[in-house]
Amino acid sequence: MEIPFVCRFAVSGAPIYTTSTTDYYTAAVVELATSRTSNNVTNENLIENVDVYIEYISNASLSQVDIIVFPEGGLTESVEVGDISGATPCNITAYHQVLATLSCAARQYSMYVVVTLPEIYNNAFNKTHLFTTSLVFNRNGTVTARYRKYHPYGKSATKPPLELTYFETDFGVTFGMLISFDIQFLEPGIVLARDRGIKHFVFPNCWVSALPFFTAVQTQWAWAYGLDVVLLASGCNDPLHGGTGSGVYLGRQGALQYLQTSHSTSTMLVARVPKYLVSSLPQNNSLFLLRDYVDVYESRLLMSTEDVKSLLPSGPVENSSVEVRVATDTTVCHNQLCCDFQLKVSTNFSTTPADPPRADDFSTSSYRLVAFDGVRSYGGGVATGGIQVCAIIPCVNESLSSCAMPALSAQFVKLGPLYKVSTVFEAITISTTILYNSTFVYPDILVTGSGYSYGALVSSDIFSFVASDPLNGSQRVTLKEENELSSIRP
Repeated sequence: MEIPFVCRFAVSGAPIYTTSTTDYYTAAVVELATSRTSNNVTNENLIENVDVYIEYISNASLSQVDIIVFPEGGLTESVEVGDISGATPCNITAYHQVLATLSCAARQYSMYVVVTLPEIYNNAFNKTHLFTTSLVFNRNGTVTARYRKYHPYGKSATKPPLELTYFETDFGVTFGMLISFDIQFLEPGIVLARDRGIKHFVFPNCWVSALPFFTAVQTQWAWAYGLDVVLLASGCNDPLHGGTGSGVYLGRQGALQYLQTSHSTSTMLVARVPKYLVSSLPQNNSLFLLRDYVDVYESRLLMSTEDVKSLLPSGPVENSSVEVRVATDTTVCHNQLCCDFQLKVSTNFSTTPADPPRADDFSTSSYRLVAFDGVRSYGGGVATGGIQVCAIIPCVNESLSSCAMPALSAQFVKLGPLYKVSTVFEAITISTTILYNSTFVYPDILVTGSGYSYGALVSSDIFSFVASDPLNGSQRVTLKEENELSSIRP
């Protein structure tokens, strides 16, 4: 039976989200000047348009763009795409020159490229269909996704079978796909967001704005806000026919950049986009946690209210804050296990109470030194196993039954005019003797998190974990704090 020795400073945690450069990617959306009135579209025109795309891709690479989105209506000649998913058309003459050129550009500039074009498709019955199709080229120039517009606007295009299309990237973001008029319907966008959990979308469009509710940026912002998702919207620019509107939208955080103009222009918007929306992250008080039945542990209160009272000034408080420092050297035993604790702790009091606690912040609560040698349940009774524990655990009040509960249930500790506002462990040494041949021993440390993280780990240079050479089948194990944890509140 494995009997792990566990030292725990705080309650368990949930996934940790951070705000750093690795949590962002760089996106570009292009608003491209087009004309919906030209009937003289030739292959030469198409190649010229593709050359414009390559120029934008090249310029975007100077800003280290990871993904660039071009609008619907930018490429207007119909192209036979075929079964292209997974193919790399670069320098392969079997593919249309436009596809090969875009594939090579994506490879050359190491960028995800999203383009939309009219697709000619001949089915098995030799019937020709015209789809509005988006293609995604990855950094190698390979087509990683193809999506056909499910809600064609007008009568010229064919309505395809429904495809819930999304693609993954090497920077850790999955994008859903929709085109223009699709945004007004349940499928595919809303289904991808609600049922598949997709949080980022590419949205090529050539919108026809209408007052008072359906201007392009108004619609884009509202959709992203309503679903709390990132929307990379790339629009055609044809103001004389209502065509304008592009932007990068961060759900309920609003627009990073957007453009809606009365001028005929081509513009690229570049933005650094967070991979995780703050409003989409789980709040600390929404995390469900099981509770170990610590009531059967042997324990000792680290510092009782009466202990603190004896150390606080007996007369009027001259300063707005008071610090109480204590040293503890004690042993707690349960069955065959004895845990030795040597601690130095400072507790701070103030005439002003602390802010309401996070669910993982017990700095204003009580702590107990505990020992346990026995069998515990896992998963609320799903399984059992033997375990030995020497630990410092937080409690929302002074009773053992209040330990291993979220800090949101904590009671303010108030002694006269003073409130307890923080607890800092300045020195910690926990030691015990275990049976060497039947025990796996490990440290278990979790402290208060920050931001939207529930709990935080500590650096290995903060503590030492030392096991002595076995002697007569036993081994002495010590967990010791190496540096003062003045900025970490277990």
